[in-house]
Amino acid sequence: MRSNTQPSFKYAVLAVASAAALFGLAGCGSSSDTATPIEVPLSPPVQALTSVAKYNLVLRNSATGALITDSVAITLSGAGTVNVSNAPTTSFTTTNGLQAFATAPGVAAGGTIRVSTQSRAAGWTDGDATITISASDNVQNVEIRLTNITRVAEIPAAVPVAAVAAPVATTGGATTAVVAAATTPKVVSVPGGGTSTIAAASVSIPAATRITNAAGQTPTGALQVTVIAPSLNTPEGQAAIPGDTAADGTLLTIGGLMTNLMTDATGARFTNFSSPVTARMPIATGTRTQDGARLLAAGDTAPIYVWNDTTKRLDFRTNGTVVSTPSGLVAEYPKSSFSRDVFGLASPVGVCDVTVNITGRPAGDTRVVEVRVRLSSARSTANSVTFSGVRTIFGSPSPPNSVSLEGGAPSYVNLACGPNTIPVVFPPLNTGSIVVNTGEACTGTGAQARALPTIVTAVSGNGEPTSVTTTGSAGTPARASATITGLAAGTYSVTPPAVANRTTPAAQNVVVGTGAATANFDYGVACGPATGGG
Repeated sequence: MRSNTQPSFKYAVLAVASAAALFGLAGCGSSSDTATPIEVPLSPPVQALTSVAKYNLVLRNSATGALITDSVAITLSGAGTVNVSNAPTTSFTTTNGLQAFATAPGVAAGGTIRVSTQSRAAGWTDGDATITISASDNVQNVEIRLTNITRVAEIPAAVPVAAVAAPVATTGGATTAVVAAATTPKVVSVPGGGTSTIAAASVSIPAATRITNAAGQTPTGALQVTVIAPSLNTPEGQAAIPGDTAADGTLLTIGGLMTNLMTDATGARFTNFSSPVTARMPIATGTRTQDGARLLAAGDTAPIYVWNDTTKRLDFRTNGTVVSTPSGLVAEYPKSSFSRDVFGLASPVGVCDVTVNITGRPAGDTRVVEVRVRLSSARSTANSVTFSGVRTIFGSPSPPNSVSLEGGAPSYVNLACGPNTIPVVFPPLNTGSIVVNTGEACTGTGAQARALPTIVTAVSGNGEPTSVTTTGSAGTPARASATITGLAAGTYSVTPPAVANRTTPAAQNVVVGTGAATANFDYGVACGPATGGG
């Protein structure tokens, strides 16, 4: 996935909140002079997150766009992070495709957070994203799209191309027959009109090749090989690229991507084989030579890099050769292990900054709207900017480039080095809203309710999440409150997160019309006797 703080999101998000201090008890005593025992929470409520930035991680099926409901392990590294209880943490497990977190106190804007995901038992490819921290009172969405290698049939032509080889038996870890997988060439639509062909990707492992994992263990039962190769001429394919920087910090032109996976009968993954095999990776249409002088042609050298999950950089593996096939150009190269491979050329001299200023925002429109800028240069990259300011994009512009609004009318322009003003047609402003109130009360009695600030997520019927941080006090009993506005009519599932030492209330389905709907959540907390006077 490309480095981005708000990748691939629709326009229905508004988060309004400010940092809040601890809320006091909403307790009471008797009106007589005699002390009366009452029940009060034994621990104070959580603080509203006082972080520089708050995030909602969204995990989607790359084929269908649906939230992933399998168990996914999430690891955070880089700048310090906390959970919704303000406790330091670097790992989560989610089963609904959503996870809220925030920067730790004292973490400043400008740093980075690296996000990695794993759900291998359920068949999902590993995911990663790098977030550049930007100060915001809003909850910012970060999306990672994953491909499930056990559901190849559901993958449409516009997303990754995949092929699965028939299972082949192994003896003592060695294959008893050739293991081969090759994708079928596909034609996909590209932004701005036209089509692009994804050439066939392939790998073939000879018989008698010994297969092992990183620990030197051999597979159990039959071995299966999967090849996944997305079109880098589509936003979906660009989103799958794992970074664009080499181990030495060099910015790379990305012209191809292929992931190879080997699993045994138990579903365990294996990466290494005893002797190199030959692989072919499709090269994106329009990819140019390193100096940018011409399009790649058969016989050119093709540097191949491997994504390093530890350093979050691309390590050089080998040089391949550009080969012309009936379905397009491919990079042919030897492999000694399976991983995510990238065709990468050092960015050419003369790469310039492109500054994009989006105009056309309607008066009174406070939605967070993503505008996607696509540079159709050899770098094959997608970037995002929001409507509220000016964003500088590092790229190598060459026409035709495009600017499009998620959910709105696209505006196609030729971007040049330096400033570019882009008019964008915004979709109509929706007026529905949800008022979210969160509090805590003594378990089993509901007594002594008080505000409990936290991050709450609402998901629309089409799977679009919206997150807000509740803060302040609203009504009696006291609850923290926030309002999600600018929502389209429909039913939303509103889910409160787990909070340490408190019972999590159930999610609620809320129907949004043209007015305000309400979702009240009271977390159960253990209470003990105390005395109060009046």
